Amino acid sequence: MSLFQYTSLFKTFVLGIDQKPPKKDFLFVDVSRDKQLVDLLDNDGIPVGNLAITDREKLAELLNILAQKPKNQQMILCDMMFDQKSPADSALETAMNKLPNLLLSYVFDGDKDSLKLPPFKKVKKGLANYETYNNTFLKFKLFYRDSLPTVPIKMYEMLHQQKPRLGWMFNHLNDRMILNHFVTNLRIRNYDLFDITPKKRYNWIGLGELLMFPDDVLKICQDRIVVIGSFRAEDKHNTIYGDMAGPLILVNTYLALKNGDNVITLGWIIWLCVGFYGLSFFLFWQVDFSKRKFQRLANRGQFKYVIRFLTYSLGLSTLSMVSFFSFGIHLNILWLSFWFYLLDSILKTNYRKRAWLSRPESWF
Repeated sequence: MSLFQYTSLFKTFVLGIDQKPPKKDFLFVDVSRDKQLVDLLDNDGIPVGNLAITDREKLAELLNILAQKPKNQQMILCDMMFDQKSPADSALETAMNKLPNLLLSYVFDGDKDSLKLPPFKKVKKGLANYETYNNTFLKFKLFYRDSLPTVPIKMYEMLHQQKPRLGWMFNHLNDRMILNHFVTNLRIRNYDLFDITPKKRYNWIGLGELLMFPDDVLKICQDRIVVIGSFRAEDKHNTIYGDMAGPLILVNTYLALKNGDNVITLGWIIWLCVGFYGLSFFLFWQVDFSKRKFQRLANRGQFKYVIRFLTYSLGLSTLSMVSFFSFGIHLNILWLSFWFYLLDSILKTNYRKRAWLSRPESWF
């Protein structure tokens, strides 16, 4: 994770390579300050208190305005939970059904055996789950259970009229092989929404503020991807760029698909073949480095095993960095390092039995 983080930050802030999408293409509508109280029910349906949820009357009002001209905006992504009932649900569902370019998100309910689906049956939906490592978002998986598409895939289908083709080993999108599980390039970050410089800031507005100008809503949303969700409080996740709202992770993964960040190219395959050939040659060519000055240090106690493991980690890190800076794809090197180290130990033991190594304390 540190390798991914530092190489990404170096590319963004040191080299200045930061491919920002056009600001005119997006409108982010924040619902974190627009709440309504509903009854909190227990398992028997008995009210036991109140719960603050997104004001669905305001949301229905916005969607009804957008439904006056459904093709006015490119699409609408509504990334929020609808697990609690509201008196406004019927009116909200009626408004949703008028918008063929509306997409809702849903998640797994606690585990991957059940789904927490929104109650609106006829509206397009996509999974919004993503994996974390040490509570930090790093990689996104496009399909779950081999067939359940996530929100970025559904966004790509709706905006580009291209459906993915699922394969046995690799999936295809727009007639190109793609990685299903990859490190996402986060082009739009949280501070891009709240930058103090207006020219650098992406279009962001609160739901209640937008509804204060009902006659201008269609003009404001025209030709844009309207992303509705919580950008201030509830839906925050730790990333290599700091805290980021959940809807931004979904949008950034869609942008990664649009820009081909996970496309398997011939050049990338050639680089992997060259890199792994070099590491394999280094692995199988068991040279005796006993005369090197650092040999004494490497052979002290268990330190030599750490040195051997770090040697393969360094080689794989170099392979991953070249892959990222040249092709935009990170490589997960941890388990590969363990594999190379294990295979190295097996080969060394075998070579010693055959007396192929000149000295038993050879470093490699």
